[in-house]
Amino acid sequence: MEYEVMELVRAGRKIEAVKLVRERTGLGLKEALDAVEAIAAGGRMPDIKRQRAASIGDARAEIMALKARGQAIPAIKLIRQVTGLGLKEAKDLYEAL
Repeated sequence: MEYEVMELVRAGRKIEAVKLVRERTGLGLKEALDAVEAIAAGGRMPDIKRQRAASIGDARAEIMALKARGQAIPAIKLIRQVTGLGLKEAKDLYEAL
């Protein structure tokens, strides 16, 4: 996928590169944009799963407390804030916790 992203960026089609990353990975917009920029700078695709796990780990207790109180919206907002996930992905993660 990194090769395809580089080709799109070189062709001046950065938006399409971001869309490709989002479709293939399920990343939110900001995470996908960050990944495209990292690849365009000559780097590799960031290890998003590891970054998410670390981010969630730091906020897990607060997210679980919100969930226990039935406060889904604040919990999902917090998940989005710490992970950069899109709304659907954050909701799915909330439900999986």
